[in-house]
Amino acid sequence: MLYAWFGWGYGFAPRGGTDQDGGINFDANTAYGSWFTYTARKPWQIVDVTGSSFKSGAAGNHEFKFGFGYRRNPNASTTRWSGSEVVAHVNPTGDNFALAYRARVVNYTGQSINAYVGDTYSRGRLTVNGGVRWDKQTAKNEPSTAPANTAFPDLLPTLAYDGSGPSMNWNNVSPRVGATIALDQNRKTVARASYANYAGQMNPFEVTVTFTGGATLMQPPASGAAPCAAAHRDCERRSHDSSPRCGQGPRIDRHSVGNRVARCGRRFQQTRRAYHPPHGDRRH
Repeated sequence: MLYAWFGWGYGFAPRGGTDQDGGINFDANTAYGSWFTYTARKPWQIVDVTGSSFKSGAAGNHEFKFGFGYRRNPNASTTRWSGSEVVAHVNPTGDNFALAYRARVVNYTGQSINAYVGDTYSRGRLTVNGGVRWDKQTAKNEPSTAPANTAFPDLLPTLAYDGSGPSMNWNNVSPRVGATIALDQNRKTVARASYANYAGQMNPFEVTVTFTGGATLMQPPASGAAPCAAAHRDCERRSHDSSPRCGQGPRIDRHSVGNRVARCGRRFQQTRRAYHPPHGDRRH
């Protein structure tokens, strides 16, 4: 019997640290500040039990084999942008904007159970083996909570996910049978026949179609637009309905759940100096 516990994980830390904001200047083809941090925690457990038994007699010899296995693989990962969680985009056309991110939190658990039994019978030139294996695999999302954006908690507030959504639950029975017979006394010529059915496991990550996260696109208003402060509340309200126009037209980032649009960007106008460095400050 074998029992193993792996309290492992891995992660990536930005070279610029976690305190700096970051951005991309497409005009100069440079990046500056910092990027994001990724951490994954995987406290896995494995149980493996195997055994065998032998029986000999005048009618032939038997070798019985049996086994049981269990694996539980929880996974918890967090992706968080550095600094205020706002990333600036400076474009050659002057259509500059910033993306405010909420941390991406993904929790899921995969489990697999298997059991098998088999017998190898031999008598004279004949060997026959047969067995059956049962596999069961399950996977599901776990509840998680993504904290609000550091700089704009009203646009990207804390988001809780109850763990509902896609899941995985399947059973498979795999029979196997084979026979071998030696065609001569010296066993130099052998005839074989076999049949087997196999089942492969799926990656439990496949259930993570839904996740807690989010991003909001913020842009300064176009020339001649009405003051954003006056239109901000309407922009924020209508963005829930994916309104195509709001003031000078909100931009909707459809890559994540629970987005709110702020092209009107009242707060971005007030703070964009913090996200757009002067032209002489080009840091990677």
